[in-house]
Amino acid sequence: MLVLGRRVFGWEGAEPPGDDLAKQLSSALFQGLMAALNYHMVSLDEETLRPHQCIYCGRRFKRKDHRIEHERIHTGERPYACRLCGRAFVQKHQLMSHVRRKHATDPTFPRPYPPAHQPPAPSSSHQNRSGDQQSHY
Repeated sequence: MLVLGRRVFGWEGAEPPGDDLAKQLSSALFQGLMAALNYHMVSLDEETLRPHQCIYCGRRFKRKDHRIEHERIHTGERPYACRLCGRAFVQKHQLMSHVRRKHATDPTFPRPYPPAHQPPAPSSSHQNRSGDQQSHY
């Protein structure tokens, strides 16, 4: 039986080979398995998978922006401040959630878009193409 990580390779219905598996397998097959295993182990290298390292604690990240947000824990930086109450946040989505929860009904809060256009109320008369008023009744 050959064990590579969590995988177990066995032989069903046949006698297992002797203790020295490397001698039982052909040299090329054994070398191929070892090369695949080495390649797999290198691909799991922490520095390769997570190249961005925190300068304060050494924690690693896949993305640079995640490292920058993490480092704010150590520096105390809070670059996203609420324009209404002054409360500051580490991440932009935290500020947006705060605004929705705390200031959604505040009429002084500047809205990014004007209110939706309201269509005119229906009337009993309308203008035809020539501009004359006509009544439905």
